Amino acid sequence: MTGEDLELIAIIETIKAEQQKATDDLAKQKQQKETDDEFTKEEAALRQATIEGVDPRGSLGPRFQRDAEGGQNKAYKALAGQKAKADFRRRWAKALLEQVVESREREDEWKQVDTTKGEMVSIKELIKREGGGRRQEVHREVCGARPPWLFWDPMWERYEC
Repeated sequence: MTGEDLELIAIIETIKAEQQKATDDLAKQKQQKETDDEFTKEEAALRQATIEGVDPRGSLGPRFQRDAEGGQNKAYKALAGQKAKADFRRRWAKALLEQVVESREREDEWKQVDTTKGEMVSIKELIKREGGGRRQEVHREVCGARPPWLFWDPMWERYEC
């Protein structure tokens, strides 16, 4: 190999590395955007409240005051001291966050279909393969009490009425 060949190989490798880096950066941006979009405003506010606490005058304050499990709860009203009440509000936000996240979760189930006994086809295709037009003719013949009473189905290799 000459010096020019080595130079070209080095340039090609540099270009490939830059393309890979650009692809990786795009994938990271896309993943970050999906992660950001994953949380609703309510969920984001509740996550922040579980960390910092629920501000009674903030966006979650009125909701906490109206909630039967929150500000209307007798246990909350019986608490003495700001720290105990702040702890109660934080636990309330955590419980509410779990409800919100649980309602958003979805479990996909995958099942394996055994195709060794045949191929999967639509009902329309199955009727077509079974000879839907011929079946109507046979039905008319049977209902008219005229032979043939049976016909040979080549797909299933059997006689049918």
